[in-house]
Amino acid sequence: MAGPPGSELIDADWLVAQLPQGAPPAVLTDLIAAAIESGQLRRGARLPTIRELSAASGLAFRTISDAWGQLRARGLIETRRRGGSFIAARNTDGGSQPVAAPTGGGPRLDLGRSTADPALLPDLHHAVSFGLQAPNLHSSVREFITPRLAACARDSWPFPAESFIASGSGAEAALLSILGVTPPGGAVAVDQPSNPGFLASLRKSGLTAIGVAADADGPVPESLSAALAAGADTYAFQATSPYSPGTAITDARLAALAEVLAAAENVRILEEDAAGPLAGTTPRSFGARLPGRVVHVRSFCKSYGVDLRTSLIGGSHEALQAIQSQRSTGLAVTSRILQDALAYLMESAETAQVMAEARRVYGLRRAAFGEALARHGVTATCGPDGQFLWIEVDHELDTILRLADEGITVGAGSECYVDPGVNAIRIATMRLPDDPRALDELALTITDTIRGPGVTYYV
Repeated sequence: MAGPPGSELIDADWLVAQLPQGAPPAVLTDLIAAAIESGQLRRGARLPTIRELSAASGLAFRTISDAWGQLRARGLIETRRRGGSFIAARNTDGGSQPVAAPTGGGPRLDLGRSTADPALLPDLHHAVSFGLQAPNLHSSVREFITPRLAACARDSWPFPAESFIASGSGAEAALLSILGVTPPGGAVAVDQPSNPGFLASLRKSGLTAIGVAADADGPVPESLSAALAAGADTYAFQATSPYSPGTAITDARLAALAEVLAAAENVRILEEDAAGPLAGTTPRSFGARLPGRVVHVRSFCKSYGVDLRTSLIGGSHEALQAIQSQRSTGLAVTSRILQDALAYLMESAETAQVMAEARRVYGLRRAAFGEALARHGVTATCGPDGQFLWIEVDHELDTILRLADEGITVGAGSECYVDPGVNAIRIATMRLPDDPRALDELALTITDTIRGPGVTYYV
């Protein structure tokens, strides 16, 4: 059908004809909102599915999903579970009718990205005020790490590092470190599953990623040995494992991995502590066993907030000089204010208490949601410091699309692997609701969607 504006079903091709090519979510949202307000799109008409509109327009699935979420938040469309998304009706007085929330938690719920709960972050006011008192403030002399922050790093590091530098976000620090210790065009052995953004950055940087498999005790030595035999120049090791579906590295496994690495004398090791102060377990390290070959990166983004944007890198003098050279040809430094603000937080007993409470709450949310899913017959797994619950599914993409039709965004498990061979979804746990009823309703929506018949779902 041509899909005239007054029809019961808004045809995807007709809607695409009204949109500029490559429209971003904000433009897509405003155009549809204007068409609704003007009456061009009739109240009560059903919208096409994300799948239909993506196929007809070439727009990315996420672009359409974001736009639909914004329209729901503005009360302009409503999603009826299993029934689709419709242009919202109006009351006779012209005001918006209450929009029925989708079973999965109302307007689009993003559980695909792990972001900290602002209520569980430390207050930065005193930390930044302390940073403003940093010695040599406004000096043109570059300080790759301030004396105060260097002392904090040295006291908390898992091995005696020769040098330290402060960098930006944890993701930036990890990438800079890899680029600093890996030859151009080289290969990196990567623990799996891994941060998909890190894998993408390796590819964009011209490096080859070689996956290292894991079991319940950690990365498998034979898999690491095979990766090194395949030409890996660097081993990217997860000292804490926010993406782990259940791995808890044992002392015996760490020792076995160290033996494999000891035999490959030219291989450098990058250890990424992505959890930082939120880790409930001590970060693992090869630094004591393989001195001079290890660079350790510690991120504070999830623990102290993304606006602090200061991480730590520690290792040999030679490695740190090579890593620093990756930052704007070695000229860039992190603000002294931010460096000493980080030092303040690392020294603060009050901040330590905030982190202890955050670990407790995040752990409760993770466990409670896993239990809620189990009550409905779905098994979800997660490592001790994991920030995602993993669920195996029969068809990954179809499951993700159907959950999006319920207003829920989840992550693809396959994108965390070098050679995607898994069918799984990952659910970020840090921002899950604390209300048991809301948590159970969310679990029910997810389990029903996973088990649901192969029917068409709508957003």
